[in-house]
Amino acid sequence: METVISLIDSGTSFELLANKFSDLNPQGSKLKTGWIFEDSLDSNTKEILNNMSPGDIKTNIKINNGFKILKLNRKRRFGNEQIKFSFIKFSSLNKKQILNMYAKSISCENIKESEIEGEIKFLKFKDMALKDLSNLFRKQLDISDEKGFTEVFELDGEYNLLYVCEKKVSKSNGISREAIERSAFSKKFNQLTNTYLSNIRKSTNIKFFNK
Repeated sequence: METVISLIDSGTSFELLANKFSDLNPQGSKLKTGWIFEDSLDSNTKEILNNMSPGDIKTNIKINNGFKILKLNRKRRFGNEQIKFSFIKFSSLNKKQILNMYAKSISCENIKESEIEGEIKFLKFKDMALKDLSNLFRKQLDISDEKGFTEVFELDGEYNLLYVCEKKVSKSNGISREAIERSAFSKKFNQLTNTYLSNIRKSTNIKFFNK
């Protein structure tokens, strides 16, 4: 454990260390990570993750047979298609000017052109549904916290930066866990059915006719 923590502190990739030392993957194989349902976690792990931000690493977590290390990559909510974002989009042809925005204190309510240096343009967006935004915007907004900036990204020859003013989750028409599981089961069932029928056709002389 001390060796792994020392390597993390020295800047070694967490993913590289997880592939080498994790008990969750067979020897020599690449560790597969994916989304984990919150209610599948034990109460201690859930509490720890709730107090972490994306990118945080927590070491020396006591478990029954030793210790574990956690890294939180991203957080998502069920029904995130229903989330509405209010944000400010900054854009410029000059990447350095955009990067300088990180040092500024932004007020979503009273932002003024006089407060923005250089040739940076900005637009305010109110209550934009995640499903109505482009994939590039969705990716940045979904993983960013309120009252904070996204990463800088390039779009149509310009450098862009978003500042998240507010995230609001609609309580109606949300996508439940049951709905997601039913959809996944239905897709899997249809795949198995198609495979089964295909095998029957190959192994018999029966011809199927569609009217």
